[in-house]
Amino acid sequence: MPNDTEKPDLPEEDPNSPAEQNPRYKNAKPGETVRAYKERLTKQIQDGWKQAQANKKETIGEEKKREREEARDRQRAEAAIPIRKDIDLCADILWAYQNINQPKVRWGKAPSRGAPGLLMWAREAAATRKEFYKSLVPKALAMQEARERATREKEQRKAAEEEKKKTGGEPVEDLPLGEVERMLGEFAE
Repeated sequence: MPNDTEKPDLPEEDPNSPAEQNPRYKNAKPGETVRAYKERLTKQIQDGWKQAQANKKETIGEEKKREREEARDRQRAEAAIPIRKDIDLCADILWAYQNINQPKVRWGKAPSRGAPGLLMWAREAAATRKEFYKSLVPKALAMQEARERATREKEQRKAAEEEKKKTGGEPVEDLPLGEVERMLGEFAE
C-alpha cells in the first residue's frame, strides 16, 4: 500500500540507476546516474546564483564608485567657480539645458554655482525634467531673444549716431529699391 507522501504514478528511483533511462532526466549525459545528474544540476544552480550575486555586487560597487567620482568632480568644480554677484539665471538654465543629457559634465564650465544644482534638479525625475522643459527653458529662450534684440537695437543706434557724426547731420537711411529707381527716373527727366 503506497503511503501518502509518495506519488503513485512515478516509479521509485534508484539514485545509482542511469538517469538517461528515466524520462524526467532527458538532459542527462550518457552514463550519468540519477545522483550525479542531480548533483550536477544543484551545482549549476548554486554557481549561477553565486555569479548573479557577484554581478549584482559588482554593478552596485561600480555605480557607487561612479557616483562618488561625480560628487568629487562636482565639489572640485564648484570650488573653482567664482562667486558672482551678477547671477544670470538665463545663462544657468541654458547651461543646464545644454548638459542635461551629457553623461559627463564639465562642472567647472558652469556659469554660476547654482547651475549644477539646477541641472541635478532637472535630472532628478521625469516630472522635474518635464517641468524644466515646460516652464524654465521657454522663459530662458525668450529672455535670451529679448537680450539679443536689445543688443542689436543698441548696435543699430550706435551705428546711426556714428553715421550722423560722419555726415554732420541726419543719418543716411537705406531706401527701398523702388524708391531709388523712382528718384533716378525723376533726376534723369
